[in-house]
Amino acid sequence: MTKLRKPIQRVTTNKLGGQFGPDSQRPLVVTVAPPDGADGADALGSLILRPHKTRQRVRLDLREIYLLALKNRARRRQLEKARAKKTRLAEQRARRG
Repeated sequence: MTKLRKPIQRVTTNKLGGQFGPDSQRPLVVTVAPPDGADGADALGSLILRPHKTRQRVRLDLREIYLLALKNRARRRQLEKARAKKTRLAEQRARRG
C-alpha cells in the first residue's frame, strides 16, 4: 500500500441531514492528512471533517477514531447480549405465570 504523503480530500455524495441545523443541506468534506512533523515518528495522521463551503473543521487523530470504533463495537455487543438476556428472562416469566 502507498504511504500517505499529502492530504487527500473527498466530498460525500449525500447531504448531512436535518439534525445539523444550517449545515443540514451541505455534503461533508473528508480529508485524510498525513502526520505532521510535530506529532513525532509514531503518529498515524488525522481525519479532518467539515461541511462543504465552510471553515468549520473537526480534526481527529486516526488512533482516536480507531479507539472510538473499538469501544462502539464493544458497547454494541454488550447491548445485544443484554437484550437477548432480557428477552430470555421475559419468556421464562411468561412460562411460569
